[in-house]
Amino acid sequence: ANTKIHNNLIYDNGVGIGNGLGSNAHIYNNQIYNNHMVGVGSRGGAMPRIEGNSIYGNHIGVGTREPASPHVKGNQIFDNVFGIAISPMSTFEPFAGKDIVIENNLIINNLQRGISITSFNLSKVIILNNTIDSNNQRAWEQGGGVILGWPQAGRFTAIMENNIITNNRIFGVGNNTGTELFPASGATIINNNNNVWNNDKDYEGCEPGDKDFSQDPLF
Repeated sequence: ANTKIHNNLIYDNGVGIGNGLGSNAHIYNNQIYNNHMVGVGSRGGAMPRIEGNSIYGNHIGVGTREPASPHVKGNQIFDNVFGIAISPMSTFEPFAGKDIVIENNLIINNLQRGISITSFNLSKVIILNNTIDSNNQRAWEQGGGVILGWPQAGRFTAIMENNIITNNRIFGVGNNTGTELFPASGATIINNNNNVWNNDKDYEGCEPGDKDFSQDPLF
């Protein structure tokens, strides 16, 4: 369904906006806040375009609970517990959907993780041109700016380019590579031209890309 949802205040629900099987909704210019489970959720292979919204005060700002392929662009995502959580936990065998795109978002001050891509995800994730700042101020030990994997090591590819990842507690970019007894390679991360600066630990379980750098963005 090519539904358009725009210019609304969506608040105090369990799920603010839910996208199910076949959804290609365009969700734009809304304020989506104080929803108890998720602000904008996707499941069943949905491919919504989530663009230009203010998404705040939810448990999860933008999330998936089955394989789905949201395009998350140009949103302000702040003061949630998890800003974006791609966590397709379901009773079905997980499968890779179309690419998940997260671009040009301001992802700040989320309590535990700015972007969380769990080990249940198998789709490629493209993370471009985002500002990911000051997440995980409660210093949760598995939190930070961009967290890949958990509870197990990831088996997906993440392309990360032109992001500013700064001032996050614990990890700037964290990639779960298993345990000392059961090490794993973790997600395949392709880093390019990211500014990763002043996080408790800038990189965990991965290395900077050739053109990554670390300097105060002066904002």
